[in-house]
Amino acid sequence: MRVLRIIGQGFIVLGAVSLAFGAWLWFAGNDMTQAAGQLWFMLDKESLNTAQVVVQRYLYADLWDWIAVPLLQRPAWLAVVIVVVFFIVIGGLILLAARRRRPRTFRG
Repeated sequence: MRVLRIIGQGFIVLGAVSLAFGAWLWFAGNDMTQAAGQLWFMLDKESLNTAQVVVQRYLYADLWDWIAVPLLQRPAWLAVVIVVVFFIVIGGLILLAARRRRPRTFRG
């Protein structure tokens, strides 16, 4: 249960870091209404290409086409919101599963 709790907290931290990164992009004066992929390409095209190679080669090739491409085509602000909500919901569900429950006892 302790490992699940750490994993859940890690997902919530990833959500907070994603939110902070999105806020940093906005405060830095980037246009958050343009496509997320276009903004990422403008900021660092090499890391975008590396991310694509890693996902397609080492994780699952269709994962890039099914999840990453539609996310990168959305406005940057919406992509940040989707990623933050995803990490926080997954982390919350894992923490909920890791809760200790008292064993039920029947008294008669």
